[in-house]
This record gives sequence, structure tokens and C-alpha cells, in this order.
Amino acid sequence: MIYLKQFQIPSDLWVDWYFSPTPWGPDDSLILLDEPENSLSAMWQKELAVFIRGAVKEFRCQFIIATHSPFLLSIPEAKIYDLDATPIQESTWNKLESMRCYYDLFNNNKNLFE
Repeated sequence: MIYLKQFQIPSDLWVDWYFSPTPWGPDDSLILLDEPENSLSAMWQKELAVFIRGAVKEFRCQFIIATHSPFLLSIPEAKIYDLDATPIQESTWNKLESMRCYYDLFNNNKNLFE
């Protein structure tokens, strides 16, 4: 059986996610998210990563996520496939080209953060 629901974050549903046992279906669900970080601030991306970690642990569900978010990519034990590589290969979040761009930006401007 396939369960498909669309959620908008942040919204009133965010509260429902935290207090509803399984708003998307039974345990062991497969949830597909396509760039959920769109329109989310960095703070909300961090909250979404916390929620995903909790959902995996508590409800034994799996997520397939298309994302560029460092907060989502850095979820511990995430299996990451680099779709920019030819051929497609498994990677770690810190080795992705887009993460290197973030690193370089902040490293080149670290004096502004001190």
C-alpha cells in the first residue's frame, strides 16, 4: 500500500507532526521529499533535520530526499548518492561539491564571524 501526503512547512501541520503518532501512515513508511528546504530558513531546515531523525528512530520509516541542504545532508547515517557524479556514486556530505562551495565561502570570510 502506498501512502502519499503533501506537507507544507512551516505551517500548522508542523505542530501536528510532533504530536501525531504517524500522520503519513503506519510504521515502516517510505516518505519521498523533493527539495523540502525550498522556502525554509536555515533554522527551519535544522528543525526539519531533527524531525526526520526522530521519525526514522521512532516510526522506523525511511526517507528518500532530493536536497541541497547541508542540514539534511549531514544527518548522521544518511546514505547519500551524488547525482552530479558520472557515474552516480555514494558519497559523504562533506565531499559534495556544493558543500565545498559553502566551506570555501565561510572559510574565506571567517574573520567576519569572529
